[in-house]
Amino acid sequence: MMLIELLQEFPGTEALLSFTCKDGVCTCHGGSFREAFTRCMGSQQVVAIGINCTAPCHISSLLRSVQDVEHNKQLAVYPNSGEDWTCEEGWSGKGALPPLFSFVEEWLQLGARWIGGCCRVMPADIAHIRTEMHRVTRQVNSIETN
Repeated sequence: MMLIELLQEFPGTEALLSFTCKDGVCTCHGGSFREAFTRCMGSQQVVAIGINCTAPCHISSLLRSVQDVEHNKQLAVYPNSGEDWTCEEGWSGKGALPPLFSFVEEWLQLGARWIGGCCRVMPADIAHIRTEMHRVTRQVNSIETN
């Protein structure tokens, strides 16, 4: 991967390498997300791997696709709102989508540790994500201490 090779020119630099995906399997470039993820395992400079500007409905499948890959990387997800974009109509479909925070518990269970948002994710959405992350974290901590 070109970016991993470029990182080697800056030996003291660590990076989060992020992929935009068109579905639950492939990056927007057309390659396998799993393969791209696996290729990142060879770089100690890549400390986190992310999925960004991808519809929320695809994030869980992408995270599941790498569950059996042994790694020590942090996982980040910052999806778009899930809306559709066309030049003729602009953005559409938000009202038909589940709220972004409704995916948080599953993403945490699948290993995501950083959750945010990209295109058309608003400050209120981020606030709901944060609230849900705190709720799930408290619930898990409560179970572990009992």
